[in-house]
Parts: sequence; C-alpha cells; structure tokens
Amino acid sequence: MIPVCYIAGTMYKSGDYLPYLFKTSDYGKTWKKIVSGIPDESFTRVVREDQTIKGLLYAGTEKGIYISYDDGNSWQAFQLNLPIVPITDLTIKNHNLIAATQGRSLWILDDLTVIHQAMNKAEVSGNMLYKPMDAYRIGGGQQKENKNQGMNHPGGVVTHFHLKDYVEDKDTVSLTYFTAAGDTIRKYSTHTKNEKDKLKVKKGGNLFTWGMDYPSGKKFEGMIIWWGSLNGPIARTGDYMVVLKVNGESYTQSFKILQSPVSEGSVADIDKQFEFVKSINDKVSESHQAIIDIRSMKTQIKAYTGMIADKDIKTYASKMDSLASAVEKNLLSDQK
Repeated sequence: MIPVCYIAGTMYKSGDYLPYLFKTSDYGKTWKKIVSGIPDESFTRVVREDQTIKGLLYAGTEKGIYISYDDGNSWQAFQLNLPIVPITDLTIKNHNLIAATQGRSLWILDDLTVIHQAMNKAEVSGNMLYKPMDAYRIGGGQQKENKNQGMNHPGGVVTHFHLKDYVEDKDTVSLTYFTAAGDTIRKYSTHTKNEKDKLKVKKGGNLFTWGMDYPSGKKFEGMIIWWGSLNGPIARTGDYMVVLKVNGESYTQSFKILQSPVSEGSVADIDKQFEFVKSINDKVSESHQAIIDIRSMKTQIKAYTGMIADKDIKTYASKMDSLASAVEKNLLSDQK
C-alpha cells in the first residue's frame, strides 16, 4: 500500500484567502494541489481521510465543510444543516464525523457508514436498504423542535433507506424487524390504522429509528393504569435483521444490538429481565383480550335478545351475561 499524506495550509493572515490542500504519495518528494471545487474565498483549515474508505476526504474551511469522493481530485459542499461557519478541526469517532467550529460549538454528523455503502454502489438511484450501524441497548430521546440547544442522537436502531419513487396512494412500504431466528418483533408500514406503527416516507433518502422495543401489551377501552405502563420489553443483545418491502419487493440487512458499556448487569441478567417482562406483558395481553371478547359477546347477546320473544332463550342469555360479567369483574380486579 502506497503511503499518502495530506496537509492543509492557510495564508489568510497575509491577505491570501485561497484554499490550500496538498497530497503526497512519495514521502514528500512531490506534492499535488487538490482544491478543485472549493471556492477561492474559502481558505482551508483542516483535512482528514475517512478511516474506512481510502480516498474519501473531508475538509474544513472558513465557510464550512467539503467532501471528496475521489482522493481530492474534486470537492463538493457537505454543508447539510450546518451553519456557514469556520471549521477549525475535524475528527472521526465510531464512524461519526465531528466538527469543531469557530463560534458555533461542536457539530456531529452521525453514521458515515451510509456514505461508505453508497460509494460501493455504482449509482444509488433505485430502492436501497442500508445496513444499520450496531446499536447499544440504551435509552435516549430527541427534542426536534428545540431552538436553543443541540439535538441528541436518537436512542435505538437507526435505519436508512432510499426509495426511487413513492406515491402515497399507490405504493406500500414497510420495515420489519426480526430476531436472528426469523421471528417478527415489530412491523411498521405506510398503510396501517395503528398510528404507533405508521411509517412515514418520501421519495429519496429516508431515516427511521426503531426503539428496540417489542409491541406493547393489549389495551381495552376505558382502562385506567395511572402511572403504570404496558410498554413491551427492550430487545436483548444479539443479532437481528431488518427487511424493507416496497410493493412486495424485499431488501434485507443484518445488525447487532450491543450491551451498554455502562450496564451493571450481565448478558444473562439482560436475558432474564427480557423474559420476565415479556412473560408479564403476554399474560396481561391475554387477560385484556379476554375482557375485550367478553364485552363483545355481551353486546351481541343484548342485541340478539332484543329481537326475540322466547323467554327460555332470554333467561339463558341472562345467565350467560351474568357469568360473563363475573369473569370480567375478576379479570378487572386482577389488574389493580
């Protein structure tokens, strides 16, 4: 492998605001200037090579970030939502690009693996599911509307995918998460009545975060749980799969859920916790479904007996209703 060195220089203190980036592959005997695409007034402060893809470069300038996919032969703006601000330094940590700015604090671009995977494709013009980064089994949340502080990284499995086309009334898109054994955990779709399982997509690049949670326990109308919760358990550590379906055509990627570095429990403890919470949720769901079925049956009995005159049938129906009410009462008392 030929050793390569990159260097960024500035001359702005002498009134020269041109960008200066150089590359050598012969231990400094010769240098090549690599600034094509960077405007003349955007003098350069730092250049870094990607840790995974050779020749993928990032440059910090006086007016933002630039990226080169061809070892510096050409550059293009990589600003996204970053303000126009001097970039004083860049570093890469866990496939995240971290930028130090002059006056706008630190900024982090999450998940460079999406760029890595896209570069391995001749052209990302069709449908594509990117391999998710391995996710730590840890909570987290975002306040996307906050105007006075940075936004936290989402907690969960961040899933990127690209849709060639999307027409809301015509196309059906879904994301389904599976265990390594192929058991379904959660499914999210553009066409579902359950708002919690609704998948919102658009043509082009999309991002969805699965919170690593299993389905919540069954609810019934009018139930009061105060500060309780029917939330499903968080998936245990291990191997998982995600499947993107676009009008029946499937795309599959694998990923891992990792133990949190600050977890005080062992993997065995996590497994026991998962099984315990899941068993409780399954039993509660079974009980709640029974209540739903009982109430449906009682409604049907009432509607039927209202249309007949036979006293024996009415008497039998009344006994059934009383028995069902007693069972429902016992089930409800178990919920307290």
